[in-house]
Amino acid sequence: MLFVAAGMFLCLGLAGAAGGAVSFTGNYSENFDSIGAGGKAAPADWVHGTYSNTQNRVPPGSTLNNTSLTPDDGSNGVKGASYNYGPSGGNDRAIRSVCTTNSGDRGTQVALTNDTGAGITELTLGYAGEQWRNNEGKADEKPEKIRVYISLDPGSGFVYLGGFDFDAPVNEERGSNEGDGFRLDGNADANRRVISGTIDLASLGITIDAGATFYITWHDWNDRSTRDHALAVDDVTITADVGECDADGIEDDQDNCPCVDNPGQEDSDADGTGDVCDQCPDDPAKIEPGVCGCGVADVDSDGDGVEDCEDPCPDDPADECGEECTCKGDMNDDDQIDLDDLQALAGILLNAGSPFVVLCE
Repeated sequence: MLFVAAGMFLCLGLAGAAGGAVSFTGNYSENFDSIGAGGKAAPADWVHGTYSNTQNRVPPGSTLNNTSLTPDDGSNGVKGASYNYGPSGGNDRAIRSVCTTNSGDRGTQVALTNDTGAGITELTLGYAGEQWRNNEGKADEKPEKIRVYISLDPGSGFVYLGGFDFDAPVNEERGSNEGDGFRLDGNADANRRVISGTIDLASLGITIDAGATFYITWHDWNDRSTRDHALAVDDVTITADVGECDADGIEDDQDNCPCVDNPGQEDSDADGTGDVCDQCPDDPAKIEPGVCGCGVADVDSDGDGVEDCEDPCPDDPADECGEECTCKGDMNDDDQIDLDDLQALAGILLNAGSPFVVLCE
């Protein structure tokens, strides 16, 4: 399933990592079991509770306040509270709230920092929605539900992800008092739904750049003039399709020049680096000239810190080869022995005013 929103553009690359964000390398999961049967705090990378600006029946519009969780199996009918739901004494847990007008809508949010090393163009999101209590005080025209949003900031820029709603499976009208509701087993198939799908970020105009932090929020708004059900979130999974840097139609892990457009993948020297980003396209040993240039190896044979191509004495770290060569016949110090050296030597021997000097002592 692909879910897109026409006319929207959001660049997630602008966000910085926030405290509490989890490192996301392409696969993430959370089943909340680590909270334990008596736990009162959400996992470290999650925030759960009321919004900092109290709101009712509207999309999220501010940051969340982390509130303490009350362990419960669905028996507690108190509204305006956050719960750690699960079987009594059991470790299979889920988290959520029961809204009320005084404290307003509530949310559950995870923060993830993109540490995949590349931009993300597609996410696959899955979670289980669970109903742990039926609290319906009266029938209304809209089903109670959890809605899901994605954003670049923990408190603004929320983009609704259609297709990921969890509608309450049970909507039985009860009395107007808190005790008139009834407990449900949120793990039972009748009270649980698994929701999953693909978020096509590219179609949304969204890019989650490497190093950016993004936020996914499960939002429950306070239902008008009735008591809210106990709806919980469990078994969250998030996976990423790591995008390609240059958008040339070839995935980065198969692209010989990932961040430069080269759909033809030309590689003249077959060194694995495409010609468009290879500064030495005909030298399989180099992709940039270095000190000695393409076609010449950057080697320092004598280890004196000077590459052979620039070292007059490539095999002598003391660079005294010039004297030895002169004594052996290179009389004019041009690094070769030829007739010019013989003429120079004759001049010295005949004392004919030769400008060349024997350097050996």
